[in-house]
Amino acid sequence: MEDMLSRDILEGPGTDDEKIGRVISEAEKLRSEFDAVKKDYEELLLSVRNDKIHSALKNAGAKSITAVEALLDREKLSFDGIEVGGLDEEIARIKNENDFLFDSDSMPYVVGETKGTEDSNSAVRRILGLFLCTRILLWLYFIVNK
Repeated sequence: MEDMLSRDILEGPGTDDEKIGRVISEAEKLRSEFDAVKKDYEELLLSVRNDKIHSALKNAGAKSITAVEALLDREKLSFDGIEVGGLDEEIARIKNENDFLFDSDSMPYVVGETKGTEDSNSAVRRILGLFLCTRILLWLYFIVNK
């Protein structure tokens, strides 16, 4: 920093070494703060760009964002601030070459009946039972507190 802000520039009538030292010290402090803010900005910008890429891949139906992202040709992408140009074309290219990495647009054909861990009737019975218990407890509360 001292090479950019040399003592020769600061020296003149009415300046002493102490004042020059304070100015150079303050300039170095500001430079280090600037460097820290610049680094934080660049990290944030990279994070926002990656989030945009991940969001676009998710919206395109990528089964594995990490796998599809590895196939992106980043040299074909253009970055202007937080905007990512050429991303739709790259996703279309990857989808065309590796369609198995993306969810299909058509509904899958299901053979037979699929069941979850509990049938829907037991869930309805449980909800109705809780509702009935609540009503009985409220009725008892009003009878006792009359």
